Amino acid sequence: MAKKRLNMKIVIILTVVGMTTIALGAFVAYKKWWPKDPAVFEQKGDEFLAKKDYGRAQKNYGYAVYHTEKGTADFSRRTLILVETLFDWTRFDPSLGDSDRSEQQRRAKKLLEDLLTSDPGNIAARKRLCQIWWEYLIVSTIRGGSKGSFDPALSTEYIKEAEILLNSDDLEDKEIHETWFRLATVFSDKAKTKKNIYDKKALHAYGKALELDKDNPRYTKGLAFHHGNMRRTLDGQKLLVKAMAANPKSADMILIYTQYLRSIATMHPDRCDRSEILSIDEYHVS
Repeated sequence: MAKKRLNMKIVIILTVVGMTTIALGAFVAYKKWWPKDPAVFEQKGDEFLAKKDYGRAQKNYGYAVYHTEKGTADFSRRTLILVETLFDWTRFDPSLGDSDRSEQQRRAKKLLEDLLTSDPGNIAARKRLCQIWWEYLIVSTIRGGSKGSFDPALSTEYIKEAEILLNSDDLEDKEIHETWFRLATVFSDKAKTKKNIYDKKALHAYGKALELDKDNPRYTKGLAFHHGNMRRTLDGQKLLVKAMAANPKSADMILIYTQYLRSIATMHPDRCDRSEILSIDEYHVS
């Protein structure tokens, strides 16, 4: 009986040693022959992405990032490719569940934050992170059913990232007018309850947006309505009249002016001539 137990122990020991040897051999083979060239993984990711196989595409892009030296231009570029692939995965793959979708969005955001920690001057990454916070703001407003007000915590995060971006040295003016407008929109929203802090900031940001894209009707509308919200209704009206004079054939500006007058008539009926609304309406439809 003792001899049988001894033999059994020997068999177990030999089995364990054998399995360990096999595992070690497999590991060595993996290290020796498994491809570590990030360009190979990136190419595979491109192939899967072309087939809209986002799951396998992001996996290969992830390997490419892992095998790329940190701090290099290729590391930043491949990280941004991975981030966009993850967001495409969450947007375009209906088989992805809500929890998985949220997890991949958090993962993409974390990749950007980690990249900016090591490379704070990365303009592309900073712009993408600003875009994410802006999308969070819009989605939270829609889901929350709020009447045009942003989530205060998300607003704070957007302001922080946008101001870092706008203070970047290597940023070209043509890239930032939309960021100035969005920042102005957030400041204007906060000015509704903290006018003494955010009114001037909103005016400055709207002014920068219009300085860079002076004929954009959305920017003119934003500034005009900000004046209206701050009870400077005449300033808003003068701004829109001037914009219509500069663009007399712009149907957008006429519509915006009509919307503005109607808004003022509703919010501040003592500050608006209702007959002017009718005359503008008649001109618009004629």
